[in-house]
Amino acid sequence: MDGTKQPGVERAGADAKRRRVANSRIPRKVWALIIGLSALSLVVPLLLRVFVLEAFQIPAGSMYPSLLIGDHVFITKWGHGCEECAPERGAVFVLRYPGSTTDYVKRVIALPGDSLVVDRGVPVINGWKAPRCPLGHARVAEADGRELGYEFFVEFLSGNAYVVVHEDERDDGVQGPYQVGPNEAWVLGDNRMNSSDSRSWGDGKGAGVPWKNFHGPVRALWMPLERAGSFGAGPPKLPESAAAFAPQLERCLAAAPSLAESTPPRR
Repeated sequence: MDGTKQPGVERAGADAKRRRVANSRIPRKVWALIIGLSALSLVVPLLLRVFVLEAFQIPAGSMYPSLLIGDHVFITKWGHGCEECAPERGAVFVLRYPGSTTDYVKRVIALPGDSLVVDRGVPVINGWKAPRCPLGHARVAEADGRELGYEFFVEFLSGNAYVVVHEDERDDGVQGPYQVGPNEAWVLGDNRMNSSDSRSWGDGKGAGVPWKNFHGPVRALWMPLERAGSFGAGPPKLPESAAAFAPQLERCLAAAPSLAESTPPRR
């Protein structure tokens, strides 16, 4: 033979090469699936953020001991401005005070039509004082290196139980009365003597937050992992600084007032 390839051999080689190339290609349907899944991985988190969930980090200690500086929480998006969407007393919300660009995390205390007085840190709603159960006293190391003393209490409001603190040697006296206007709520921090909230807003005269400024209720604590879990459901969780109060907390919860007994009267 003279080394020249025969036509049949050439065609067979070309066909084999085309089959190898075709077999190496990813089918169009598979490519479409890959592109679709990639797009979903980008779009779904955005949709969740816009319509369902949003993440926030706690910047300050005004909600101690319920939430600590640096905690990461999820909120659920919330309908605004309608009577059936009124925030619940005792629930914790992320919100924005009117005229501010800062997001706050606070507990809803009073609703439209309520008269609110804060008597040395204790809410008095329509003349009714929120029931409490003392837990004890502890000294707590602050982020700035100081050590402060706190009195710990379980407070009960509209069926919700949560822990609040009063800093030693601080007494805010009697604040109010404040009148809650339509379509707004008044909010407080759980660290009652160290919180910028409805008592200090409004140029120091006190102010409520319109419902449209409530981003949504805190539903879950997701970081740090050792404290992760649902938020607002079940008994309150004590931080490590107050772990010694666990037995007394159980006793307080066992003797908790009923829903009717922990709900303020209407005006």
